Amino acid sequence: MSVRMATDSSAVLSHSVYGAGSLPIVFLHPIGLTQQFWSDIVARLGPEYRAVVIDLPGHGDSPLPAAPFSIRDVGQAVITLLAALDLPPAIIVGCSFGGMIAQSVAIQNTTAAAGLVLANTAYRIAPEQRGFIHQRAEAAMLGMERVTNPTVARWLSADFQARYPGRVAVIRTMLRAADPIAHAWSWRAIADLDHAAELAALAMPTLIVTGSEDQSASPQAAAEFKSRLPHAEVTIMNGAGHLAPYEQDEVFTTLLETFVRRID
Repeated sequence: MSVRMATDSSAVLSHSVYGAGSLPIVFLHPIGLTQQFWSDIVARLGPEYRAVVIDLPGHGDSPLPAAPFSIRDVGQAVITLLAALDLPPAIIVGCSFGGMIAQSVAIQNTTAAAGLVLANTAYRIAPEQRGFIHQRAEAAMLGMERVTNPTVARWLSADFQARYPGRVAVIRTMLRAADPIAHAWSWRAIADLDHAAELAALAMPTLIVTGSEDQSASPQAAAEFKSRLPHAEVTIMNGAGHLAPYEQDEVFTTLLETFVRRID
């Protein structure tokens, strides 16, 4: 993308910076993927927006930590990077796993976030769901090939899979290339997710987005999530699955630009 300004793979977290806007927008990707997940949206935003796109630990070009990590650990790694970049308070945008990390960033350091955009994500994993999450971790340790197709089928709406096989292949390729240890550790971190007691303290504007076809973060769950946040609103992207920003990048970019303009 021609608006790319810098890439740093030697930092704790690999990241790319695009554009030069006054209000940074930080992008955090789903589990098993990389900063490439956000490429179409960053391109649509253009150079008037300063986008910081991060590879989370053990993903993309970011190194695998020496030991298993928690959601809080990953949030702290993002906070450390943002401080190293000397960024002013930013809009933190996260999808799925990235949305969980975005919450953790804001909980641990409220001054880091001017606003949150939380797509297809959750604030808590119920105890009865944790066994399924751990099963996903165990499956990943047997190799990414065996988990890739079921994950793609779960994440992407049937309509998108039928209409855009090339774009589906991009997600499938990223997943197959993912580090199985990082994938397993990430699922185990997700299993312990519980921000319920901390959300009420988040005073920044928040946009919760999900897809009408999302099997993991349903519209009903998004409405309940909203009730936990003092300054949140919900948008449902009609027809989209669990990777709504990827399936409908033009719609999501418009939502994001509208949200940013209200804060900047």
